[in-house]
Amino acid sequence: MLAAINWVQYTGQTAYANLMRMAGADLRQFLNNLNSIHLKLAFTMPHLPPPSFHCEDIDNKTLRLHYYSQRYGLGPVVLGLLKGLAKYCDQPVEII
Repeated sequence: MLAAINWVQYTGQTAYANLMRMAGADLRQFLNNLNSIHLKLAFTMPHLPPPSFHCEDIDNKTLRLHYYSQRYGLGPVVLGLLKGLAKYCDQPVEII
């Protein structure tokens, strides 16, 4: 999981920095734009089917993120990436 957290920080400063900056001003916006980000990335990696995300607003501080993928076993990586995105956006997050 630590590798996924660090990957977000590294990526946000290198090759995908512009894409990440355009994804949103805060964590909620970023998560709501995950599908758009993955569709853009699919052009560079057409052999990998992109995941799909759906944000369900629970209240103004809580959301439920639904993750769908054809690729098995990436759920734990997504948890690490979420923690990394929270750190990148400088926002606290609790994942339950």
